[in-house]
Amino acid sequence: MAAGDHLKVSRKVYWHHAIDLGNGSVVQYTAEPLRPGEGRIGSVSMDEFLDGGTARIVTYKNPAIVDDILNRARSRLAECDYSIPFNNCEHFATWCVTGKMKSGQVQYDAGAAAGLLARSLIARTAGAFLPMGGPILAGLTVGYGVYKLVQVARRPRAQRRTGARVTKEDP
Repeated sequence: MAAGDHLKVSRKVYWHHAIDLGNGSVVQYTAEPLRPGEGRIGSVSMDEFLDGGTARIVTYKNPAIVDDILNRARSRLAECDYSIPFNNCEHFATWCVTGKMKSGQVQYDAGAAAGLLARSLIARTAGAFLPMGGPILAGLTVGYGVYKLVQVARRPRAQRRTGARVTKEDP
């Protein structure tokens, strides 16, 4: 790992992201899940960021130069504008490296939720025209949605996500 690297560590349900400062610390966007308004960008030790986990390096085809990445990360220190769908730790780290706000985790979760919602709406609409077919169709479409989510969950993690791919891991 080196200065300017976009790091991520598993938190079981999601990936937490940060930028390596190269001096044993990282810049990260933290927030309590039930109190997102208290999120803040700050610098913490690598050990605190890892919290017993293993860091992975997220690589990009055309990253910014290291000085630009570090300047972007430092320019937002003390920011308190955390938002899971629009301004989370992955948005921050990706922006530092590419200049673009992007979160593959949010895109994936939103896509899965949209698919289930669309299937549910189709089933309800069909139910208005088919008296007994509606409940049956609703059950089938929700069942299919769950089936597809399980299929996706069984894929290797890098294949499930969109956006940045993990190509190098350090122990």
